[in-house]
Amino acid sequence: MAQHNKKGMCFRQGAYSQKSNTNWLIQALALIAMFMAVTVPAAYSTGLWSAEALLPVFIAGIYICIMYAILAKFEKENLYNIIVLAVILLLVFLGRNLFIEGLSIVWNKIGNTYTASTGIVIPDIKFSGSDAGNPMGKIMFLAVAGVVTALICCIITAHLPILSGVFPFGLIMAEVLCFDTDIPIYLWVLVSAAALFLVIYSCWKSNKLTSAILAGWTLCAVVTAVIAAGIILSGFNDEILGLSQRTEKIIHEKKYETQYTTLPEGNLKNYAQTDSAAQQALSVSMSVPQQMYLRGFSGAVFEDDVWTSLDTKTLAENEQLLYWFNLNGYNPNTQFAEASKSSFFEENKVTVHNTGACSKYMYVPFSLKNGEYIDPEDLNADSIAGNGLRAYTYTTVSCEKESIPEVLQQLQKSNEEEILTYRKSESAYRNFVYDNYLQVPESIINLYGEFWDNLASKYNSTENLTIQQGQECALLFLSHCFPETGTPDDMELPLEQADGTSYQYATVAALTLRYFGIPSRYVEGYVITEDMALASQPDSFITVDGSCTRAWVEVYQDGIGWIPMDLTPGLGEFTEEQLENLNAAGLKDNSDPDAKEGEELEENPKDTEDTPSPAGGFMVRVLESVKKTAALLFLVLVIFVILIYIRRKIIIEKKIKLFNSENINDSVTWIYADIAKLLEQMGFCRGNGSMTELYEDLKYRYGREYADEFMEATFLNASAMFSSKLLDEKQREVTLNFRTDTLEQLKSSTKWTKQQWIKWFHCLY
Repeated sequence: MAQHNKKGMCFRQGAYSQKSNTNWLIQALALIAMFMAVTVPAAYSTGLWSAEALLPVFIAGIYICIMYAILAKFEKENLYNIIVLAVILLLVFLGRNLFIEGLSIVWNKIGNTYTASTGIVIPDIKFSGSDAGNPMGKIMFLAVAGVVTALICCIITAHLPILSGVFPFGLIMAEVLCFDTDIPIYLWVLVSAAALFLVIYSCWKSNKLTSAILAGWTLCAVVTAVIAAGIILSGFNDEILGLSQRTEKIIHEKKYETQYTTLPEGNLKNYAQTDSAAQQALSVSMSVPQQMYLRGFSGAVFEDDVWTSLDTKTLAENEQLLYWFNLNGYNPNTQFAEASKSSFFEENKVTVHNTGACSKYMYVPFSLKNGEYIDPEDLNADSIAGNGLRAYTYTTVSCEKESIPEVLQQLQKSNEEEILTYRKSESAYRNFVYDNYLQVPESIINLYGEFWDNLASKYNSTENLTIQQGQECALLFLSHCFPETGTPDDMELPLEQADGTSYQYATVAALTLRYFGIPSRYVEGYVITEDMALASQPDSFITVDGSCTRAWVEVYQDGIGWIPMDLTPGLGEFTEEQLENLNAAGLKDNSDPDAKEGEELEENPKDTEDTPSPAGGFMVRVLESVKKTAALLFLVLVIFVILIYIRRKIIIEKKIKLFNSENINDSVTWIYADIAKLLEQMGFCRGNGSMTELYEDLKYRYGREYADEFMEATFLNASAMFSSKLLDEKQREVTLNFRTDTLEQLKSSTKWTKQQWIKWFHCLY
């Protein structure tokens, strides 16, 4: 049969002459729209939102998109992809040191942005040279990233046009969830406009409106309309923020809480007492029953009647120090157990069954010993994440209130290497605590500042108070605010909605202690009292119900860490039973042994040993990181190849079974349907018309003989579908032979790259 392989594929005769010369321009605009919709929000989310970062990405990416569209006009895009990737690999290999340094700079920038957004650290990649790195390396890496991103966008837009309108929305939502950031309205408008244009482009390219395209179009239209309404209507951002907060609250309640959860978790703005005091919250067993403060939520920042943990910005600023602590075995949650190693303390095995409390947090005491449940990448050491866990067992140090001064003395006297290492780490953490747990809101200072200053005037000034003097001033002020009976007449207490509760007391106490120079934090949880412990047996379960819920203050005791206020040397005497004695006695005698022991370790927390350098604790070496990444990518590639092979094998076996079906009519229709797919890959697509319309194009391209075989197979398919007459084996053989001829034509007239795509991804042979 006559062949005209050098004349190129035609959909219809004269199709090339009818094509507009501007088609490549429309495709280029679509590719650039996809590229911009992907890169601009990504740059904003990852912290690369600067001209020096965006310029290399945009120049490289837009150039790739334009060249792709031009070469696609001549069906050279597949070869173009391979050449571009090969050039990139060559450049990266030749300039690998420069490329790795650029990777380090960009990785560290993205990691810092992620840490600032979530509080979870991503280890830095260490690079040689100056702290700022080589700017040429950064430009090189960003240009390569722009090229690779542009190629991916080109492939999606060219080969999966029905997904091109939805893909940018999915990516921007993933960025919002990953980096916990708010995308500005104008970026949503950009993505919506690009997605809408891509959907229109996909309809124009495919020359038909499928259900998938219609769904994508509808999604783009809805999102665009919502954003447009937000621009027009005032207060849109506030509404979106409020909706986000309400949604987060609903998810929190559904995921972590039960109908009997009573703790407000720091949000005292709309606090209301509940009637579920008798409902069980925890079931706790101890090998050594004793009084225990089980800390859940812990708050460091008080603003607008709400306690929150340290913000992620503060954590990000100290990420190297805090991450160094975790990787080197120092954690504030297990600090007391580490400090008491030189003293003999009995271990206490504690099992907690959370039946009605919030499961977002674990409920642990200050004397927690092991760090099994502590995530070293979570920099927020105030609370231990429970993540929905309802049953857990841990080990604590079984200590009494009287043993805390003993631990302080042991720490001061011991010269063991392990204790010296601990003291160095504790000294560094103490600096962090004094920097971040002494803040008092301006509104509270305006409310109580005069009272506090009057108390401190007895000792000259607030700034020059010793720890003991600060404790005494705080105790006197709290005894005045919270008398045993009645309320103070000369001052207004905050949190009126929580009046008379431990939440109000803990808030006032924490802020008062801070004002007098004593680091403290607000804590909520459950308290197992001495009476409850005495009434229980070892390893028997104690029922902890809503009546055990409480808020208390944890004070940072220099040397041994965060402990409840009742157990703090110099503050432990302040209990409800001793309140009357405290008021009668006035200021405590300066010779109080507990207060001295509380100060013995070091009075000035700033004059401590040097902060440990985090440089050697967690920095990831570049070559190791690259090797691990390469090994992971290779493993993923191997798995991907195996899955592709298995998928093709299953599809081919199923196809052979259908081709050899006992029902010859069904067999012929399956064979012909496969022939239609082969012809479509060769450039012959009937669209919404009849298959017979392809006759002239096939005759022009492959000759009359092949075209006549095509018509014969088409008529056999029509008979198999619409005639009641059964076809015979010879007619099936005719259809199979034409399929074989079509497959040979496909292999001889298409490039090997496209052949492999058809073979392994379309599974047509």
